[in-house]
Amino acid sequence: MERTSICAACAYYGVDPVTLSVDPACQSKDEVDRLCARHRARATEGSCVLCGRREPWASPWENSDVGACELCYRVVFGSEQGDWAAAELVRQRRRAA
Repeated sequence: MERTSICAACAYYGVDPVTLSVDPACQSKDEVDRLCARHRARATEGSCVLCGRREPWASPWENSDVGACELCYRVVFGSEQGDWAAAELVRQRRRAA
């Protein structure tokens, strides 16, 4: 997750309007502080940062709990990319087992 004053979720998922992170000075080591207030609140509740209703399914950042549910991921990136992500998650789970 890149360190900028712009919300990482707004920038990555193409949310309009893009807003500032809760830590615009980039001083915090907590990954959720790289998000705007709305996305941070959803992430700290363990929900999808986009809809806030479902559990995160995939995260664009390695070793991160901040992510989007499958439905939101597929809406933003398309079914083909969603199928690839589903297959990649299965591969990762097999390697971990």
